[in-house]
Amino acid sequence: MDDLIRKMQQEMVIRHYSPRRVKSYLWHVNAFKAHIQKPPDQVTEDDIRSYLYHVKTVKQYSRSNLRQAFSAIKYLYRHTLQMPLKLNALKGVKCGWPLPLVLSTDEIKTLFAIIANLKHRLLLMTIYSAGLPP
Repeated sequence: MDDLIRKMQQEMVIRHYSPRRVKSYLWHVNAFKAHIQKPPDQVTEDDIRSYLYHVKTVKQYSRSNLRQAFSAIKYLYRHTLQMPLKLNALKGVKCGWPLPLVLSTDEIKTLFAIIANLKHRLLLMTIYSAGLPP
């Protein structure tokens, strides 16, 4: 497996991946290797699912870190090993985006009334009417 890690690193450098991404992917692949303790050709989709569940629940990875772990495993199998592992059945980790804060009409009127300087008030009214985010 160490030869595989070295091959993956060389492949990523050739493809101009950033040094930070290479380091991160290699770290995730090493952690995956330590968790499953199987040769890469014997790894199943359930093993990958089990690993992702483990790092989410036990190690409490954030969404972005979990996505990065999944991407590292995908890269290992698709590009380095060129194995037809059915990773498409595993959906990517969904990233949550915060909902925008929507102010009520009364809150907007209060906000504009507080601003004493006419120039500043008109500027904010223009920004608000154009739909630009604050």
